[in-house]
Order: sequence, then structure tokens, then C-alpha cells
Amino acid sequence: MRIRSPKYAAFPGSVILILFFSSGSCVNSQNGPAELLRIIDLMRPEHVSASPMKDLVHRFRLVEENLSERWRLVPGLSSNTQKVWGASTGFAVLGDPDSPEQDDVRLLREGQAVPYLGSSPQDGMFWRLVQTAEAFNLRQQPDFDPNAQGIVLKKGRSLRFEKLLPDREVTLQLYIQNANWKSYRPRIQVLLDDELIEEFVVSRKRWFRVRFTPNLGLHDIEVRFSGDEGGDPGEFVLIGNARVASSSEVVLLSLDQAHSNQPPSGDTVFHYHRSDALEAGEDPAELERLTSLYFYSRGNLLELTEEGGSDPYRLRQKVVLDEYSLNALLAPTHSEYALPLDIPAQARLDFGLGFVHLSRKETEVPPLRYQVKIVVSGQETVLFELETGPDSLEKGFIMQQVDLIPYAGKEAVLTFVTQSLHPEGAEDIGIPIWINPKIYPLPEQPPANIVLVSLDTLRPDYLGCYGYPKPTSPALDNLAAEAALFLRAYSTTSWTLPAHVSLLTGLDGLRHEVYYPQEKFDPATPTLAELLRQQGYTTAAFTGGGYLSNVYGFSQGFDMYQEIRLHGNRAIRFDEAERLAELACDWIEINRDKPFFLFLHTYQPHDPYANLSPLGKMFLAESAPWDQARMESLFQDQGRFNTGFTPEEKDNIVGLYEGEIRYTDEMFVLPVLEALKESGLYENTLIIFLSDHGEEFYDHESWLHDHSLYEEGIRIPMIIKFPQGRFSGQRVTDVMRITDIMPTALDFVGIEPEGFDLDGESLFPLLEGRERQPRTVLTDLALRQFSDPPTVISLVRDNLKVIVHKKLGSPYAERIARKINDYHVELYDLEQDPGETKNLAQDSRYRTEVVQFIREIHSLFKEARDSRTQKNEVEMDRSLEERLRALGYIK
Repeated sequence: MRIRSPKYAAFPGSVILILFFSSGSCVNSQNGPAELLRIIDLMRPEHVSASPMKDLVHRFRLVEENLSERWRLVPGLSSNTQKVWGASTGFAVLGDPDSPEQDDVRLLREGQAVPYLGSSPQDGMFWRLVQTAEAFNLRQQPDFDPNAQGIVLKKGRSLRFEKLLPDREVTLQLYIQNANWKSYRPRIQVLLDDELIEEFVVSRKRWFRVRFTPNLGLHDIEVRFSGDEGGDPGEFVLIGNARVASSSEVVLLSLDQAHSNQPPSGDTVFHYHRSDALEAGEDPAELERLTSLYFYSRGNLLELTEEGGSDPYRLRQKVVLDEYSLNALLAPTHSEYALPLDIPAQARLDFGLGFVHLSRKETEVPPLRYQVKIVVSGQETVLFELETGPDSLEKGFIMQQVDLIPYAGKEAVLTFVTQSLHPEGAEDIGIPIWINPKIYPLPEQPPANIVLVSLDTLRPDYLGCYGYPKPTSPALDNLAAEAALFLRAYSTTSWTLPAHVSLLTGLDGLRHEVYYPQEKFDPATPTLAELLRQQGYTTAAFTGGGYLSNVYGFSQGFDMYQEIRLHGNRAIRFDEAERLAELACDWIEINRDKPFFLFLHTYQPHDPYANLSPLGKMFLAESAPWDQARMESLFQDQGRFNTGFTPEEKDNIVGLYEGEIRYTDEMFVLPVLEALKESGLYENTLIIFLSDHGEEFYDHESWLHDHSLYEEGIRIPMIIKFPQGRFSGQRVTDVMRITDIMPTALDFVGIEPEGFDLDGESLFPLLEGRERQPRTVLTDLALRQFSDPPTVISLVRDNLKVIVHKKLGSPYAERIARKINDYHVELYDLEQDPGETKNLAQDSRYRTEVVQFIREIHSLFKEARDSRTQKNEVEMDRSLEERLRALGYIK
């Protein structure tokens, strides 16, 4: 990444406010933050004066195991020139199969170390370790259903895996669900190399564990749906998880023996640490509880104990405390971290402290001592000290600030100490943490900040500044009067999750590939928050959770990420926007003197329309039958495509939506803007306002969103107020995209991405009149009843818009679309037909345009296929499921 001069060096105190409705490096520019020292990023192994993590590997028992009499030939891995032999270990092995020798894992033959090879065979002698524990990748199986997130196994079908197994007891674990348990009982058989080893009946859903002891070697594992008691041939079960485990691993030894089938001669001794046994006095059950922090888990132990790297003990962690995801330093009791620093002038130390419980049992935690000390010229001073019981910490953590002005310009050693005040030898039941400690200079003028506010499900044509006749948005209208107004702004899709991924990564759906509710974007993908954090910004977020939950990756790059977590009947609340505004305003006041990036999001206008305040009711007729509406309940099982309402009922529903907008405008947007003014951060503020997607009120014979790509679902409002009134009054008719927000923000602060491409482009060339070619808007959607995303694709350029359906999910589209080869196609002239009622794809005069659009879609898919990111899946906890169910996403 290169840092360029800021876009507008003439505005050194400017603040960026983005309203999107749905070692400590510094920025080398006049607008950016300077001299921020982020302790988490500065931490190196030499700064860990004391920690239980320093010699973790030695807490595990060292084993020296003689394998001489255990070798068995593995025909499936051997060749004419290389014979591969296998031996089972007596215990599970601590180490990484790709490089176990870094973790003191060695194989000795006749006292000499055998070289390790972690990939393909080569001439000579080498060995490798194969761990038995494995979760099978179900996505690679032909019967995998992305909507169900599992294997749909029908009668007579099988799920097969090939696996190298030891000659010790192995457990196959299967999670199987029978959705139609009331009508039939499917029979499942488990076979090993075509031999039946277990048979059981699936009543509802549960884990099944099949234990068996194979011979050492490659084996074929088959899970077969053999039949059922009742039901019909179309019945199925869903396999959501399949994995094997054992307390033994396999050591492979490859020898250059072209004509010999004799076991390896001489003594072979295997040295390793047992990962399933701690030294005497330690509780093995505690090991399992710590995996929630990625702390002591087998997969991370190498990273915890390796000598190299900037964080060899895995002390830097993203820690989740209830609603908060926090960047933190783990500080197990009796830890001490000492960092030599040059203290900047007019500096302040900002930090938090907290405690992570490792046990769900209600156990009183003995008090702890947290200390921050500074040593200057041999003189030690305690800057901060707190003795507290962890249960007394509000929210599990508190934030603190300490002035460092007396130490300005001096060389110092800053030390963070955690101690337990209970008697030695008592069991720790949690881990103290230091939250995002950093040193920053107090600015002489307001710093350049970025605030991103997201209001979900807002249509532009329901705002006064876009011509709506009712007073739904006075705060935004006032803002728009001083701003550039974009009249044709688009999202990348018509629902929350992928739209926000596009916003924060600058990538189209074809690139980030997040199409379904169980998917999250690749953590290797840079985000706006991450890039700004790298340049010295404090990054924080307050969100409505749900599809903005940290489990989808949205906390990436944020020092603190809060999501609303409500439970049961309170999984959604009518005053959510007001609560978020209070959190945001308090945070702005506390952090007013440091450069920050703040992201806000609320679901307030989203269905259900259930605002209980007078603002929420102000647009309802006196005769309105409903004072709140949950659309799925009003459909009464007829669905969004088949439910009609009288004109009065439709006006009622729209009136509730209008009330949600007005409530959010007055209780959310206005307070945030006023907080910036009161903090002295408003005058030089760059404000960008937009939404993630719209909402359909039977515009195309349906309700809600996430089922089509018509204008009411993908058009979003966008308002930009620039510092010093620049571009004020412009009304931009060119198309722009949600992916343009990230490059525009980076362009403004002078950050130029390197090493990765964004699909969006900065808006400054467009605003300055330097852009000559029209932009193309790509939107897509994966209909959830089909498994080949995306199933609907749209392109918009100038006044023409094409919608291409690979699968039809809408009765309206089925009736109006034209069949062309494998597609159903719609084409609209948005200037002449803004309501998309006349499909020009039926008109032979537009054949050339249709063909060109389809060819361009093919080209975009081909380009994206070469640069796609890696998809990842999420695991939903109960609170997230309840939140999504309250929003109508889960039935």
C-alpha cells in the first residue's frame, strides 16, 4: 500500500462521515493521524517478560516411543521405487503436520534424525506425520446443498470418504437430521471397505458415534441411506457434519526400496509431546474450554510455541465479550509485558482491561490486580492500578485514559502487569486481558475522522430530498441541501449480508462470493476498517448484529465491534436506532481527540414495522387496522408472491414504513450529526449517506426484498456533503455503485491500495468532470431455493438495464421474461420506463443490446473466476438465529 498526498490538503481538519443506511505506523499526510503507537502491533517476543504462555509446549508430556515393531506397508501410497510404511502412535501428537519438527517432533532411525517431508514423495528416505482427527469437507461432495448447508442423502445414495487410519480405535462422528421424523424412520448404514460396521435409525436429529478398530492403511468410509420404515422414495436425511477422531496418529516412513517388501530395519524412535495429556496437577478438561479463544487448541499450538514470528505466544486475539468483539492482549495471571518507547509530546495512553471467563459454571473469581507502570531514567512510577473482582467489571471490561505529558520526549519502558490475588496454586478460571492499549498525541485541531453509518432497507424515493412529498426525513433533507445528491446509486444485491460485504471490501458479489446466509468473506480480503487501522485510525463499530454479526467477518479491522444481542421475544426492539445513537454519541465524545473510524448500523426501517413511538405512527390514517406489522404474519402462509392487500391495507403498511424512517431520521441521524457539531468535528466533515438495498411494496407483485433485482430492491439513496461546500448543489445523474464508497474514502485520505484490486472506483473523477466513460453497475442474487449462485444477474449502463435469470424465482419474472437460449431475459429503458413494466427484450429492435449485455455478463464471470476470494462458512449461535428469525430471515 502506498500513502499519497491527501485528496484535499487544503482541509487539514476535515472529518469524513459516511452514513451508509442498512508496529503503530502513521499516515504520512496532512489529513491523516500521526505518531500513534499501537501497543498490540508493537508487541514482540522480547517484550514478554513473564507469561504462562512462554513455554507452553513443555507443559505437555514428552514421549519417546519405539516404532520398530509396528511398521505396516501401505500399498495405496507405495510405488515401484518408493515403499511407504506406516506406524500408529500411542497418543495424539502435538504439532503441525506441515512442519512438526518446529515443535520438537522428530523421528530417529539408529539414532540419526530422518528428514521430514510434508508434501509429495521424493527419492531417498523421509517421514511425515498424518493426524487422524479430520472434519470432512462436505462442500466437495456431489450431494451437498448450499441452502441446507449439508449433504442431502436420499434412499440408495451414499456419502464416501477415503482416509488413512491407524490400527487403534477410531470414532466416526456424524450429525444427521431427519426433517420428516413424524412420518418415517430412515435406516443408515456405515461401511468400512464395503463391510458393514454399524446400522442405526434416525428419529429426529442428533450426533451418532461409530467406534471401530481398522487395520493401518487407506480405507473407504461409506455412509449409506439403505431404507426406511414408511415414507416414500423421495425422502432424505441431511448430514450436517462428518468427522473422525482418534487418540492415535500415523507416522509414515518412505524408503527407496524398489524390490523389498521387508519392514524398515533398525531401531526407529519417535519423539513428540502428547497433546491430550498435561503434566500432573493440570486439568485436561480446562484445555478444551480454552479453545473458544483459539488459545490452547491443537491447531494453534505451533503458533503459540514457535520461536519465530511477531506473536509466538498468540497473545494478540479478537476476544468476544457478550455483544463486543475487541482487539486485545491476552494476559494470563502473572503476566508482564514491558515495551521500550519514546513518549511523544502531548500524549495520552488509552487502554481497556477486562476478563474472559473460560467456564460457564457460576464460580466466583478471586480478585485480580491490573497495573500499568512506567520506568524513566531508572525511576518506576505506577500510572494505573486497579484491584477488582472480574465480575464487578461492567460488560466484562472498562476503558481508561492516562496522560503522559510529564514524560513527553523521554525514553521510557511501559509495563503492563496482571496478578492474581488468590493463594498460589488455586485454579484460574479465566484470562485477564488488556484491550487495545495505544499512545496518541493530543491534536491542536480536530483530527480527520471517518464515520460510517448504515441504515438498513431504505428506498431513496421515500426521502424528501428525492422528491417524496411526506416529511419522512428532515435531518437528511437538511444535509442534502448542502450536498451533492446522487440520483442513480445502486447496491450490488437486494439483501443485507452481501451488500455490506461489498461496501466494506469494495468487491462485487462475483468476487467476494458471499451469496448465502451461512457464508462469510475470506479474512484475507482487505477491508476499509483494516486499511484505516493500519494507518493509525482507532476503529470502532456499533451495529444491529444479525447479518452484521462479527461471525460473518465484519469485525475484521475494528478495535472494538459491538452488535446488539437480544434474546427470545426481544430479539428485535422498536427503539434500536435510539439505543445505537446513544452509544455512538458517547463514544464520539470520549474519542473526540483521536483520529477514528466509526461504523454504525441499524435495522430500524426493516420489517417488522413495529415502532411504538408517536413518530412511528405519524403517517397512519385514523382508520388504519394495524399499528404495527410483521409481514410474514400478514401473509398468513400465502407468501410474499401470493398475498394481496386492499389499497387501505397497503397504505397502512407503507405508513408504518414511513414512520420507521422518520423515527430513525430524528432519533438516530440527527443525534449523531449534533454530537459531531458539539465535539467540534462537524464543520469540516465529509458526509456520505447511502443504504444497502430497498424494499418492495408490491411494485412487481411481491413484498419485502432479496427475491429480485428490480429498481425498488437495488436502488439506494446517496448524499455526499463535502468540506468547505465543495460540490454543493450538484445533482449527479450518472450511475454509481456501493463498491465506489471504499475507494472514494481511501482516495480522500490519500491511501492508494496496492497488491489487490477493487471493483469500485473513486467518485472524485466523476464529480470533477474528468470521467468520460459511463460506469456499469453489476448486481446479482442467489435465490436460496437453488444451489448454483448467482441465479439472477443485472447490468445497468446509461438508461438501459438487463436482468438475466438462470432460474426463475418470481411469478412476475416468469410471466414477463423472454426465453433466450438457457436464460430468461428482461431489458428496460429506465429513462422512458422507470417502473420496469415494458420488457424490451421481446422487441427485435433491441436484439443487439441484449446480445451485448449477455456477452458482457459472460466476460465478467470469466474475469471474476480468476480472482475470486476464498469462501468460508459460519456457525450460528442461538442468539444470532433468534435475531435473524425476528427479522424474518429464518422461518
